[in-house]
Amino acid sequence: KCKSIPLLISPTMLYAAYRKYQLARDPNAIRDFIIEMNKLYFYLTPLLAVFSLSFGTDLGICESLIFSPIFIYALSRVNEVFVAFIRDASSHLTQNESKSSLEYHERIPLALRSYVELIVLFGLIFFGLNSWFDAISCATENGRCELSTWDSIYFSGVTITTLGYGEFTPNSFLSQFFTIYEVLAGFTLIVVSFTVYVSKSLSQ
Repeated sequence: KCKSIPLLISPTMLYAAYRKYQLARDPNAIRDFIIEMNKLYFYLTPLLAVFSLSFGTDLGICESLIFSPIFIYALSRVNEVFVAFIRDASSHLTQNESKSSLEYHERIPLALRSYVELIVLFGLIFFGLNSWFDAISCATENGRCELSTWDSIYFSGVTITTLGYGEFTPNSFLSQFFTIYEVLAGFTLIVVSFTVYVSKSLSQ
């Protein structure tokens, strides 16, 4: 089924689906699992970013082998957050019954943490893309850009907020794709999720 396709591109989503299946008879257990995992990922992601600061601006073979699992994790988690909030918001708009007992006021902090997490996750993705493929240009004479992990997170932050100061420019298909993806993911959490959750919370 088409609903199973996102699971193939996100190991973390696959794990979440498996755990929710195990806890299917207890909405409160699913609620606790969602909150615990959201907090775990929220604290784990910046730790991975701090660890990635040690790589400098270019990844050699050894560094690439170490960073690749971080890149895969970031990509997996980005896909999970995007799909999860799209599904959750649409299910509440169509009045479908929720599988968890999460209240609307509890979903707002989840979305806020996920929004901040997305900034760091996409920063890790941009760092990998630029280190491996020179996927981002700088506003310099030669245009070549050596982004540190912090620079990549900064680029991610100005991208998701659509500020776009112009210091960094995506110059390849992959970096352009993930730039658009990040903007869409950010709007999903801010415009769709927050609007739905806040309005539903106020109406209760």
